[in-house]
Amino acid sequence: MINKIYNSFTTLEKLMLNIGTAILAILGVWVFSDAMGRYLFNHPIPGTLEICEEILMILLVFFSMSYCQKVDGHVKVELFRQYIPEKILHILDRVMELVVAFYVLMVVYTAIQQFNTAVLLHSTSRGVLAYPLAPIYMLVAFGMAVFFIRLIFEVIKGKENLPDANDLQDTIEGGE
Repeated sequence: MINKIYNSFTTLEKLMLNIGTAILAILGVWVFSDAMGRYLFNHPIPGTLEICEEILMILLVFFSMSYCQKVDGHVKVELFRQYIPEKILHILDRVMELVVAFYVLMVVYTAIQQFNTAVLLHSTSRGVLAYPLAPIYMLVAFGMAVFFIRLIFEVIKGKENLPDANDLQDTIEGGE
């Protein structure tokens, strides 16, 4: 049962990563086009700062965090890890994941509160476009909630006991 849930969760993570990857490509093309329009034609794309800063960057960051945790891509200080026994490192890693999960849960809660406030106050972005901000806060909450679930999976089963992407691909293709 837990493997089916984990497989579904990993599929969601992969979808979010693909969305983040597409957004990175869109962001690059958009900023390049804006710069070319500004310097070649003296006519930048209206709303570029708002869309890139308040929508695309948020989606890129928060939709990629869980996958980054999965592949152990977050920055960590490993200066003294080689001197600590493996069993203690395992315990320290689980404790740190719990601490991070607590903070991530606080971010989820705060983002939901911001969403509620933005809905009540009809908050809009600053600048030319003035689009509603409430959906952005909900996307932050969603991305961080997925990150939280990733952390909980790792705490419960341990990172080394979770199947990696290749195992999951074999499971999906093999029909287990």
